[in-house]
Formats: sequence, C-alpha cells, structure tokens
Amino acid sequence: MGGVVEVRRPVDVAQLGTRLGNADVVQFCEPLTGVEYRSLAALLVDHPKVLLRAYGFNDGLATLRFLRWFPRLRRFSVAGLHDLTDLAPLDQLNAHLEFLDIGETRKPLDLAPVAAFHELRALRIVAHRRGLAELLNANPGLQALALWRLPVDQVLPVMALPHLQSLALTLGSLTTSAWVAQFPALRYLALAREDRRLHCDGSP
Repeated sequence: MGGVVEVRRPVDVAQLGTRLGNADVVQFCEPLTGVEYRSLAALLVDHPKVLLRAYGFNDGLATLRFLRWFPRLRRFSVAGLHDLTDLAPLDQLNAHLEFLDIGETRKPLDLAPVAAFHELRALRIVAHRRGLAELLNANPGLQALALWRLPVDQVLPVMALPHLQSLALTLGSLTTSAWVAQFPALRYLALAREDRRLHCDGSP
C-alpha cells in the first residue's frame, strides 16, 4: 500500500518523481505555477495509477482551471474541495478517465457534466443527487462504487451495473437489502456509519 504525497511550492520535480514511485495519491491545496502543473502532469503520465487530488478552500483551485494541464490524467479526486460549484470544467480531462471522486461541497452539485465519461471503473460520490442516475447509467462498466450521505434506494431505485464488484455505502440509508441483489457480480459490500473528515493537510 502506497502513501500520500503532498505537493507544495516550490516543487522539487526530481524529488517528487522519486516519491511518486511509492504513492497512491498526490495532492495539493494551494495553486501551483503553470510550469509546476506541467511537470506534475508529465510525472503522472508515467504513474497512471496515482490519484491526483485537489482539495481545501482556495477559490482558484475551485474553478478547476488547472485541469488544462492534465489532459492525460486517468484518476482524479476533488474530495474536500469545499468551494467547488461547477463540474463542467471536468471536460478538460481525458475521455478515458477511469476513477473519479466527487466529495462533499458547500452546495450540492449537478453531476450531469460527469456523465460525459463512459469508461469509469471506480466512482465515489458524496451527497450529490442530481444527475447521479444518469452518470451511473452512462458507465455500465463500473467495478467499484462508493456512495456517501445518500438515501440510496430512493435516489437509485433500479440500476444496471453488471460488472460492479465492490459497493460501499456510508452515512446514508437503505430501506431494503433487496436493492443490493440487483448487482450479480458483487463480491464486496461495506455499510458504514462512521464519519471521516478531510483536512487541508490531507490527514483524516
């Protein structure tokens, strides 16, 4: 299991490249320079399994304009990017995006722009309802799904996810266990009540 690499200015590119070799996540909560974004993006091309996460309370990051530097990214998270208001800028990402994590924000988001991705293999959604059914229908190849703070079988009464193997439901509600039976390939199910907060330093 790898670790979390925190990126702060000024970025030592050589050191960062070494650290990414043992990382699961690379993250930042303050904007970088264009040169630093470009360098990080180039490193992630060689580490496609490393998740890039932007988080915190910075208004500039919340615009997601920095994504123009990451057209080949395969795994992205905005868990803890609290002031995010619009997911439309995600269209700057690779159409072959395979993992996406949309965390809780100050106001619920419309997930409709995310439905443009059709090859997601893993998805985490926290509290956002609008467009969720359409997003899941657009990604029948999903293998892992995590839903937080949602009345699951009310928002998603019927789902066709034939390849779903892992399902995690946290701090939400499920009125009947029969809802789970609609996923024939399911191998792992987690139901949790415990909350975990995200901080600017990346610690739980």
